[in-house]
Amino acid sequence: MEYSREIYLNRLIDRKQNGLIKVITGCRRAGKSYLLNELYYKYLLNTGISSTNIIRFAFDSDEDIDLLDSYFIDEPTRIKMGPNE
Repeated sequence: MEYSREIYLNRLIDRKQNGLIKVITGCRRAGKSYLLNELYYKYLLNTGISSTNIIRFAFDSDEDIDLLDSYFIDEPTRIKMGPNE
């Protein structure tokens, strides 16, 4: 079963070009990632934006955090917590 989340998707679409950063908040397991990684992603593809122009990653994934190194060459992408890291 797929929930369309049309209200939230339309809010993102309506504010897409306003020049502001969008912050999606909500409780755990509420569908924030699904909204962005599935619904909004499909919307962008359907409007003609190439998948190569869309960056998707999760901050809680070590593999995705490692991908940030290619975007921020001169800045660290990890915070050192102690001498063992």
